[in-house]
Amino acid sequence: MFKLLVKKQFSEVFSFLFFNKKNGTKRTGGAVVMSVLLYVLLFAVVCFNFYFVASTLCKPLCDAGFAWLYFALFGLAALLFGVVGSALATYNSLYVAKDNEMLFSMPIKPRTILNARLVSVYLMSLLYVLLMFLPVVIAYFVNNALGFREVLFAVLTPFVLALLASAISCLLGWIISLFARRLKNKSFITIVVSVVFLGAYYYLSFNMSSLLGKILESPLIIASALKRSVYPVYMMGMGASGDTVNFILFALICFGAAAIVYTIIALGFAKTVIAGGSASHTRSSAVYSDKPVREGTVYAALFKKELARFTSSANYMLNANLGLLFMVAAAVALLIKGGLVRELFFSVLSPSSDAAALIACAAVCLISSMNVTTASSVSLEGRSLWIVQSLPVRPQTALNAKLKLHLVLILPALALLLAAVLITLRLPALHSILICIVSVLFLLFLAEIGLIFNLKWANVNWTNEVIPIKQSMSVFLAIFGGFVLLMAFAALYFLMSSSVSPLTFLMISGAILALASLLAYRAIVTWGAEKFAELS
Repeated sequence: MFKLLVKKQFSEVFSFLFFNKKNGTKRTGGAVVMSVLLYVLLFAVVCFNFYFVASTLCKPLCDAGFAWLYFALFGLAALLFGVVGSALATYNSLYVAKDNEMLFSMPIKPRTILNARLVSVYLMSLLYVLLMFLPVVIAYFVNNALGFREVLFAVLTPFVLALLASAISCLLGWIISLFARRLKNKSFITIVVSVVFLGAYYYLSFNMSSLLGKILESPLIIASALKRSVYPVYMMGMGASGDTVNFILFALICFGAAAIVYTIIALGFAKTVIAGGSASHTRSSAVYSDKPVREGTVYAALFKKELARFTSSANYMLNANLGLLFMVAAAVALLIKGGLVRELFFSVLSPSSDAAALIACAAVCLISSMNVTTASSVSLEGRSLWIVQSLPVRPQTALNAKLKLHLVLILPALALLLAAVLITLRLPALHSILICIVSVLFLLFLAEIGLIFNLKWANVNWTNEVIPIKQSMSVFLAIFGGFVLLMAFAALYFLMSSSVSPLTFLMISGAILALASLLAYRAIVTWGAEKFAELS
């Protein structure tokens, strides 16, 4: 039974290679080969990037006698990469798998189910660890003459490290399951983890050069601090560089941590899974109380439905509104570093120049164009589209609710960003008013265009919600549509710059966007309403 369960886990993990999730059909042999080659290419690109960073540090540190520091730094990074990459997958695999109820109803021991799933958890952690650590090992082999022991321990280290990563991932998954039982909306767990990961990624990306410089400038200080504060990491580095005793001790630590976490999870695995599965039923139960009910409008009910659909999907929240995070981050950065930004901005432009308002407006519009909520809102109705179509509701009302969702989500962030821009740049009143008007009209027009695109290329027969959110023509066009529109306005300005001032061009742009928004809305309530009613 254990082998069958492991085989089932593997088939689930790699099902994306053999089945087309757009329509649920099985891929042909050629399509499978192309999918495999695509992912191999993706992994090769990721590994090459890590190899480039590793090769920058390898030779200087090894020549200075700090080979252990080289492995310690990248081993710690690989551990974090493995934990972050597999923590949510571990939670989904162990505690909220779709076949939990079926498996627990069969004569199978809970520990057998747990063991089979832990195999896939370990392999997932190993994949993430190898993505970072394998290029590190290759760079080490290329830049050093090594003996058998150094080669052996360097190769074995990621497999041991993956054991620790999977143990931490399981522990985090167990903690998440405890919190998830008390949360009505589990999607926010995914949002928090994803935002933290994105923040760390962008921080490392923007500061990679300075971090590498600091490591090469003062390896002794970093080595002493690392050895003093995180001694197991020192043992890992020493073991990977060829020290037998430290390798064995670090391996024992990893096996010990895995054993402890396994014991904790195994003791309450069945109880936690069953509680998690019944939690939704417990929360959905309600006690009747006799009180007056406030009657709402059809439009309000449809908007609540759209909002509930949005907040119930982490994929929808993150992918359709990633720009919202950048808008808030940009606003906070401007408010904190406003003096420096103002100094840099006006070192190129004169504070009295009208071009400052034009550039600031373009920057705000560019960031806000990264939000594409409406571009997948129709497709996400899926096979339940018939419910809305069968209700005594005008299609225009349903489409207006989708537009309202986009505006309600983005306008507060846009207001915050505009306030930060205006406080930082201290532009004249007329300039500030025009920036706000043009930015809002630009946002409105893109929301309407995204909805029109989705009505034109709607896909309501998907088997996975990721398809309409990330892999549809409407989303692709909406994402690049804002950028293309800004480029069109830039080209128009350069054609008119000899006879029109930047301030006048802002007025012209506002008039164009206002007219375009009216025409787009007219298309939505006429052609779009008919298209929505005919979708199936």
